[in-house]
This record gives sequence, C-alpha cells and structure tokens, in this order.
Amino acid sequence: MKLCVVLILSIVLPSLIGLPTCSSERASSMTKNDARPCLDVKPLIHRLGSPNKNTREDAKKEILGLAEQSASSRQCIISAMIGLANKVTTEQPNGFMLAVKSPRSYEQWLELTEILGAMKAAEALDLLIDNLDFNDGKTNLGIRHYPAAIAMARLGDQAIPGLTKILKRGSLSKKYLAAYTLCSIGGVKAKQALEKAASDEKDTDIVSYFRNGLQYWRCFQP
Repeated sequence: MKLCVVLILSIVLPSLIGLPTCSSERASSMTKNDARPCLDVKPLIHRLGSPNKNTREDAKKEILGLAEQSASSRQCIISAMIGLANKVTTEQPNGFMLAVKSPRSYEQWLELTEILGAMKAAEALDLLIDNLDFNDGKTNLGIRHYPAAIAMARLGDQAIPGLTKILKRGSLSKKYLAAYTLCSIGGVKAKQALEKAASDEKDTDIVSYFRNGLQYWRCFQP
C-alpha cells in the first residue's frame, strides 16, 4: 500500500508544483527537435540564390535532407519554400524572362521549384499554377525553360486538376504550357484531360497544339 502511495505521489506531485515530468520533458524535447529544421533551413535559403551552382546544389541537398527527418520537418521546409517563392513573385510579379531581369531571383526560383517538385509538395500547387510562366529567358515553350512546369510534371496526377483549369481559363501561353506539362506527366488521366480540352477549345491554333501533344505523347520526362 505504501509503495502504491509513493508511486502515485512521484507521478502527481511534480505536475502539481510545476516540476518537469518525464512526459513533459519528452514533449519539450520533441518540440525542440521539430523546430530544429525550421531554424536550420534559414541560412540555406540565402544560399539558394548564390551565383555559384555548387553552392546552390549543396544547399538544395541539405534542405531535402532536412525534409526527410519527419512529417513536421517536411511541412516546415514546404512552408519555407512557399515563403521564399512568395517573396520572389512579389518582387518580380511578371516572371517571363525572369533570368534576364533578375538572375538571383531566377536562381532562387529554379532551386525552390526543384525542391518542391522533388518533394511532390501538393501544398504548393496553387503557387506553381499561378506562376507557371516564370522562365529562364528563352522564348520557346518547351517546359525545360519553365521551372514551375517541371515541378508540376514531377507531381504527377495530383497536378492534373490544376492544369485542367488552366486549359479552360488560362492565358494563351499558359494553355500551351499546361498542355505540354500534361504531355510530360503522361498516363490515362492526363491524356483524357488534354483530349477533353482539345474538344472544348474554340481557338483552332490552340486545338492544333493540343492535338500535336496528343500525337507525341510523353514529350518530356522530368
């Protein structure tokens, strides 16, 4: 009986008088561990805009490594990348020819979209769709020149609904890019989305482009 009382008191008393318990210490430790990637990613974000490609690649690898530590780490990294993307797109609202207008902004955009694509971060789909036409300064429509399009292709089928919306209501250039991205995703769902867009589209030039994409299916594999 005395033993039971001692055990109960050893458990209850610390919480009553404010002393740390084992469970509270574990929770505190877990909170600190979860917060660590958020702190570690901050200096790496700056390096994503470095003119040195090796520096950017090393930073990207470290960021992806942090994202693999836990689910909360992953969310922290995604939030950080979306935050950086919002900063880039606010400073450069028209991203066409971005690499020419602001090389550092383009380098950050290139690397963060590669990170989001590698992570298959569906949380960033709206961001990628809104800025699909941010490019490297080249004027042709191959998605190799459009980092957000490459990232969406890597997201696969989960990107199809957003791309379908662009095919319906997007600008001319974004419709072309969306069609090319669907072609790069491949598969039955992507093909059906492009076939429907081709049948609904009124502009004959765009329809021809859609049909061309269907003819040469799987045009680019990221």
